Amino acid sequence: MSRVCICYSTDQGYLYPTLTSALQARAQAPETKAGVCIVAVDLDSAAQAIAATVCEREGILFLPVGRELIGGLRSYFFRLFLDELLPAEFDRILYLDGDTQIRAPLDELLDTPIGPMQLMGASDPMAFLAMETGKEADHLKAYMAGLGFQPEEFGRYFNSGVLFAGRPGWAAVSATALDFFRNRREACLHSDQSALNAASRRQHVPMSLRWNFPAFLMNTDLERIVQPVIYHFMSNPRPWNGAFPPWSHDFVAPYDTLGRRYPQLVPYRSIFTPRQRLKYALQQRYKKFMELATWGLSPRRRAILDYEARIARVPA
Repeated sequence: MSRVCICYSTDQGYLYPTLTSALQARAQAPETKAGVCIVAVDLDSAAQAIAATVCEREGILFLPVGRELIGGLRSYFFRLFLDELLPAEFDRILYLDGDTQIRAPLDELLDTPIGPMQLMGASDPMAFLAMETGKEADHLKAYMAGLGFQPEEFGRYFNSGVLFAGRPGWAAVSATALDFFRNRREACLHSDQSALNAASRRQHVPMSLRWNFPAFLMNTDLERIVQPVIYHFMSNPRPWNGAFPPWSHDFVAPYDTLGRRYPQLVPYRSIFTPRQRLKYALQQRYKKFMELATWGLSPRRRAILDYEARIARVPA
């Protein structure tokens, strides 16, 4: 039977949130359809032992690996080596960043037909900004052109935090992305996300934001319309740091639950100082109004709805 491997790549700094998302993936994906795997690098012996125990108890495949495999690159580059690392039983790969939460069943995504050489990813917020005019849009257009995008393709620039691919396609795109990064590093302003976009313009299939929903859009009514399953927390603060707008304690609870279930993991959870908490509490309240204006009450909202309509997720 065809099976998907839901994969994460992490280091010690992201171990705690990655385990939280992986446990959600295991709960939201039938074992008949998918396995869950964490590739971990640079864990000290204590963290590796704890993570191995947790994964064994929770039905998650744990693969500690050495940095020498990627020649000194940052740990997130390990996702470009998944084809080499995963068991042969998996013929499709669903990659997720560790700063995600899975809030509903994944069956619809896991059942989505995808060709062996295709790679599916949701448009990045930068793709919608590049459709506008002005200095910021011009900068983004120049960046995307440097990756090989034609003007009509700027809207296809995808976020690499959630990617779904046939395994042969993942292997081919990863190899091309590594070559691009090594030869054109100056063009890769967003590291391997840049390289993946440059490598997969021909294989890329658009994905609904339902499966990779930027958390800041929770400040708009787009959350109600898109009905996200996977939320992506792309910048600080994140919900494992506390309940900062636009999310409530409901998004903090999974991290609290993990700590109660496995107290030995608590030292690996990032805790803010009182000064940091005050800083981000004020920042997030300011951003709530700014993002409502710039994304919820602007042409960007229409651009997102048009994008979702094109892939048959919401009415036009």
